[in-house]
Amino acid sequence: MMNTISILGSTGSIGRQTLDVAEQLGLRVAALTANSSVERVEEQVRKFRPRLAVMTDETAARDLAVRLRDTDTKVQGGSAALEEAAVLPEADTVVTAVVGMVGLKPTLAAIGGKKRIALANKETLVCAGELVMEAAAKSGAEIVPVDSEHSAIFQCLQGCGDRREIKRLILTCSGGPFYGMERAEAGRMTKADALKHPNWKMGPKITVDCATLMNKGLEVIEAMRLYRLPLQQVDVVIHRQSIVHSLVEFRDGAVLAQLGTPDMRLPIRSAELSAADLCGAGPGGVSLSGTGGGGGPAGRYRLRRAERRQRGGGPAVFGGPDRILRHFPPDEKGHGGPSGSGGAHAGGDFGGGPGGPRDREQGAFGMKLIYILAAVLIFGVLVAVHELGHFLAAKLCGVRVNEFSIGMGPTVWKRKRGETQYSLRGLPIGGFCAMEGEDEDTGDQRSFVRQGFWQKLLILVAGAGMNFLAGLLILLCLYAGAGVFYTDQITDLAPEFSRQGELMPGDRIYKVNGYRAYLAGDSSMFLSYARDGVDLEVIRDGEHIVVKDLQRQTYTDQDGAAYRGFGLYMGRYAEEATLGNKLKYTWNTALDFVQLVRFSLVQLFTGGASVEDLSGPVGIVSTITEVGDQAKTQRDAWSQIFYFAALIAVNLAVMNMLPIPALDGGRVFFLLVDQLTLLLFKRKVPERYQAAVNTAGFVVLMGFMLLVTFHDVFKLFQ
Repeated sequence: MMNTISILGSTGSIGRQTLDVAEQLGLRVAALTANSSVERVEEQVRKFRPRLAVMTDETAARDLAVRLRDTDTKVQGGSAALEEAAVLPEADTVVTAVVGMVGLKPTLAAIGGKKRIALANKETLVCAGELVMEAAAKSGAEIVPVDSEHSAIFQCLQGCGDRREIKRLILTCSGGPFYGMERAEAGRMTKADALKHPNWKMGPKITVDCATLMNKGLEVIEAMRLYRLPLQQVDVVIHRQSIVHSLVEFRDGAVLAQLGTPDMRLPIRSAELSAADLCGAGPGGVSLSGTGGGGGPAGRYRLRRAERRQRGGGPAVFGGPDRILRHFPPDEKGHGGPSGSGGAHAGGDFGGGPGGPRDREQGAFGMKLIYILAAVLIFGVLVAVHELGHFLAAKLCGVRVNEFSIGMGPTVWKRKRGETQYSLRGLPIGGFCAMEGEDEDTGDQRSFVRQGFWQKLLILVAGAGMNFLAGLLILLCLYAGAGVFYTDQITDLAPEFSRQGELMPGDRIYKVNGYRAYLAGDSSMFLSYARDGVDLEVIRDGEHIVVKDLQRQTYTDQDGAAYRGFGLYMGRYAEEATLGNKLKYTWNTALDFVQLVRFSLVQLFTGGASVEDLSGPVGIVSTITEVGDQAKTQRDAWSQIFYFAALIAVNLAVMNMLPIPALDGGRVFFLLVDQLTLLLFKRKVPERYQAAVNTAGFVVLMGFMLLVTFHDVFKLFQ
């Protein structure tokens, strides 16, 4: 057990509670630091007798030195002296509880000294997390979080040997004193109101940050840095009681949670490896809910999540204004500008809308119904668009179209114009284009079967072509407002990586086993499914470099746990969203969707996936609803839903062109066979045989769809 500590920031809330724990556990204190609270530091020094006391305010340091002339404690002044306090040889653990970016240098110094670091300074990880974690990995220093949420995760992950088992981290959030308020009510709140946290007793900066949810945004970034996880695997839920501090959901469906009374001495004890108990009231009932939409605190939290999508110095840029807003409020009501909406306001209402939890639950249920309706309509419209392609091509080629219907089932409305009946049917799940003589010769010169090769080919591929075009148009609309595009690049290599030099940090991933990495995340997906012997193609300084037969090997992660992998740390390469790049990424995304279908089919036939991983109409509607329901804002929800719609459109285009009887691809296959037999034997395959095969294929296809639908429905009730 550790028995000597240095505390950087001993007069703040965390620092004072750390000293309480040190006194209870009989720990020695090697160093204390503060900014300018001379009287409090003097009191602490006389009680704990550290070897070194540091005041970053040099005037305060001179005052403290005079006051402590009768002790053996050495007094130093200035920010540089924090680094000396961080590397005292007798200290086993350094508690970094200073506020702001001033904590970065002493933390790096402690890492260089291979100390155990109890980290309570968010800015260190937010502003320079990659640098800090890389330095800790190289030196062997251990970083243990003191934040209640991250300490809870740290405890839940004890015994987790492979971090790939983690599905997501779930941080809890009390919602602060403004939770559930309407905009008008929140506008009347003062600085004093913001300092009234319902559960925690903390310093003024972090209390105000909790009220605005700025603190929660910082914690999301901190969790990503500490546990090396992407944004998609870090989530936040509202939990008003502050009893559940965080949860970890694993890929096998298990969820571990850490519960305790809202007392910061608990995570401090955990960071100091103490098994002692802290007496207090036991936890009562608990409840969890989403962070909600809207602006105010929720808007600021989403702003932090959006900002985290940037790499490099983006988080550091946001850290400075946050400090300024806390220390220099324009007035006591916190109005941050002419609009009175606050310096980082993102629009909307505090807590996601008017009313209490019941109103929000009813609103969420209403939105879920809207998402379900939207999903059904999207699927139906895309099938109708497919049939519209056949219809337009048939008209262009002079083929007689007997009926063009939107929807299936009983006829709701119909009207005949010329030779074609146009109808609307009761079930919005697609449509059809009924052409004369599709499967047999009816004697009509304008029937489908009497058309030439190229006319038939155009009509058959037109449906898939319209679906692909629809997908492109949806993507182009979504990307119109994009600011940056990302692809994968290697940011680092594991120290044990056996082929140093062949791959280098900064290499952009181009292909993995022949699959093109069009978008960010593609490389990780292809590598996760790959067996040993991976071929990588990367771009370095404009040159394409191929690395063959890259093998999985055993590596050690930052916690000393062994895992099997390729030793590559993936990051993102950003490109500005110029008009040219918007068009390029629209096309690349559509091609990526095509490639995903190919990849999925290969996995299905090689055992990497099963029928249970496929989805039919029910599964598609369920997935679209889930996508919308889990989004943080309505704008995010609809963006993701339409992105998924583009995926479905391209998927329909590709799947319909597979050479399977009853699908367009099967009919194209027979068309090519006809041409071949005509060339070789001077005759075609009789239409009745083609019709019989198509009918049999249709029966098999419907049976397969019923099987997939059964699995979809079964998964809904799991």
